[in-house]
Amino acid sequence: MKKISILGKILLIALLPIYLLAGSVSAQIDKTAIYPGDSVTLTLSATGSDIEFPKIETIANYPVTNSGTSTSIVILNGDMKKTLKRSYSFSPDKNVTISSFSVKVGGKEYKTQAINVSILDPKTAIANGADASLQMVVDKNSSYVGEALNLDLILKLKANSNIAKAQIEPPKFNNLWAKQVGNMQKSQEGNYVVQKYHFVVFPQQSSKITIPPIVAHIAKAQKGSYDPFFGRGMNISMFGGNLEWSKVFSNPVTIDVKPLPNGLELYGDFNIKATTDRTKVHAGKAVNLTVTVEGIGNIDDVKKFNFDIPNAVVYADEPKVQSGFRGKEYGGRFTQKIAVVGDSNFTIPTLELRYFDKNSKKEVVKKTQPVDITVIGGAKVTNAQKATPKIETAPSSSDMNSSSSNSEPVVQNTNIGWLEYLYIAIAFIAGLVTMWLVKSRKPKEKKELSIVKKIQKAKTDKDLHKVLLPFASESKVVANELKKLEANIYKNEKNKADKDALLDYFEDFEEYNK
Repeated sequence: MKKISILGKILLIALLPIYLLAGSVSAQIDKTAIYPGDSVTLTLSATGSDIEFPKIETIANYPVTNSGTSTSIVILNGDMKKTLKRSYSFSPDKNVTISSFSVKVGGKEYKTQAINVSILDPKTAIANGADASLQMVVDKNSSYVGEALNLDLILKLKANSNIAKAQIEPPKFNNLWAKQVGNMQKSQEGNYVVQKYHFVVFPQQSSKITIPPIVAHIAKAQKGSYDPFFGRGMNISMFGGNLEWSKVFSNPVTIDVKPLPNGLELYGDFNIKATTDRTKVHAGKAVNLTVTVEGIGNIDDVKKFNFDIPNAVVYADEPKVQSGFRGKEYGGRFTQKIAVVGDSNFTIPTLELRYFDKNSKKEVVKKTQPVDITVIGGAKVTNAQKATPKIETAPSSSDMNSSSSNSEPVVQNTNIGWLEYLYIAIAFIAGLVTMWLVKSRKPKEKKELSIVKKIQKAKTDKDLHKVLLPFASESKVVANELKKLEANIYKNEKNKADKDALLDYFEDFEEYNK
């Protein structure tokens, strides 16, 4: 027998170089049956020279979530051959067949075998005497897109079951926007310790959405160890490998989601308000607008407000959202700051908020009133410059016959009273008198400085900005320099204005307009 064993080794050693030279390819997986949510790792192996693996981004139409490569080298009788392995992880949720892959070794193409993967049916335990159970509960099984649902994960652990650890995998909320609210709540129910995790979820599309079973990993200490999980002792097995792990699955939940009409995205009950810090401003100074949306519903989905005003620059900050529960309903406040700088009188346009009202089950449109801003010392506005601005607002729908009873605009009172008109008239008369006195005392009126000289005399960014603003739409050169100056003035940046380029442009401009 010993002679046969020695002979077998000699034959193996003799044939090994031939095997290595020939090259080989194989495919294998780490497990052939998994529970939903588990991953499978496919490993392709090739031995030989000039190995080329295929580019694999999906397996059985499931994305590859992780990949890796390892190499081993064998030198025999002066010949060096390497074995290259590539692994790919993916997570199927139904029975699949991993198709054959082509791998090239030494210029020759090899095919791997197809492999089947089975999905096991998770066994749900709902605290009917089990040591651990996990339950998923929603407050309703039918909703609209954007309507909030409350979802609770309830993990129950028997107090005398030697459970050392319990970990819940993060839920997979496909087509649902989900947010965990608050911390885990712990309580006692008979012989069970209960851990409750609360989520608020918003469906993002209309369909029947199924939340698959959620898995909890449960670790039990080996027999004879104390139970540390509920605070009655210390167990060194928590810090070693002396634990026995198992899985517990929750029940699945299906939600019937109905679409909102007219492409609406907001669901709830909201109000919108727009306020400014002033209605009169000197040319080149900013008017600060604050837009506030407040109410119950998917406040996190309110879109940023943007609008354009002719002959004015609009800076819209990113909105801030404060959200949470008000009693049993989810809602909050959306706040956005917008700065507007104009060189002539302008109007902040009406802003609209469209949403599906949770009480009336109809579309509601709420509006702010336009705000007229008087710019002191500004340029005159032509009729062509008084065009209605295009407004991009919060989620909107196509035109529909919305009745005024559904619209409750929050109106800002910006009307000018008779007393203000009287002040304006007095100021106007006083100005005329002053101009007459100046003219009568000065035989020659001082000639207005040219644009070139104004640019040369401008000592600060604000001075230069005021000179250039009336020409914002005349040239890209002017527009680019204005952007630099505005960033310096309102965002504290340190851009350097290119006065040479401006002087070149306006010298040509003035020569042309002589």
